[in-house]
Amino acid sequence: MAQFYQTLYQNLVKNSESLDNLTQEQFKQTVESIKQLNQDEQNTLYLLIRYSANIDKDDSVYKCKFGKKSVLYDFETLTPQLQKVIYRFVIESQKKSIEPSVEIVFD
Repeated sequence: MAQFYQTLYQNLVKNSESLDNLTQEQFKQTVESIKQLNQDEQNTLYLLIRYSANIDKDDSVYKCKFGKKSVLYDFETLTPQLQKVIYRFVIESQKKSIEPSVEIVFD
């Protein structure tokens, strides 16, 4: 499972390389979108932040307080790279929730 989050994080980093630091509007949109994440998406976001902190070998680098199943953080104190990763993550999460679902019914 850890491999999945590592790959996801690396893909999000790669997809956010072309972004400049978040604009004020992107920043606000990201913060608001985080509030709308479902439980699975919140868990994934937690693991992405945790994975990023492990890369830097320092939980305090983000001024986060990590619990066993949660993280308290101020989005503004995260590194610009992690902000962009989270921005990409919430954008992709929104796309998934907008996609129409198909119900298959068997008679």
